[in-house]
Amino acid sequence: LQEQQQKQQQGGTHKHTAAITSLAFQHEGSVSLSKLNAWLAEILWPQQDESNQVLTALLHDSTKKEQFNEHQKKKQIMQIYRIKGVVSVVHDSNHFLDDKERQRYTIQTGQEWLDQRRYIVQAVHDLWEVHPGSDNLLFESGEKRVGKIVVIGKYLPRDRLDQGFRSCFVETVVDTSE
Repeated sequence: LQEQQQKQQQGGTHKHTAAITSLAFQHEGSVSLSKLNAWLAEILWPQQDESNQVLTALLHDSTKKEQFNEHQKKKQIMQIYRIKGVVSVVHDSNHFLDDKERQRYTIQTGQEWLDQRRYIVQAVHDLWEVHPGSDNLLFESGEKRVGKIVVIGKYLPRDRLDQGFRSCFVETVVDTSE
């Protein structure tokens, strides 16, 4: 432990780079869960169209893996380490909600259902989940819906990420006349 502390004091064990950044985005409204998942897949799995053979070879051949990593560094390909966020969700007919959940948590808005729960967005590298928060995190009636997300990584293209996140939002009209 003492040796580690001495190295840290001398600057020998931790190296930080200015290339790691965090970007925060906030937009008014609610997201389509299917659009949000599609966008997360697009940014977290950028090589998803690469053949399995190519990707498996990269994983098992250390020289190719190093070449691939060098290639990514030179081209400054976006690398996402973490994503955290809170969003308001609209469910479309493609997203299954059981009747009990639908009655308890949603307001019908035409063909869609506006969820009263805040949804938590989390990602680490290429794994992510979007799930409802606890029952204490419900939107109040009339409360402005806002989606917030933070992305941490290297070579993050602000405009592209902002545009992608914004594209997940849908227009909702809640009929309050009933």
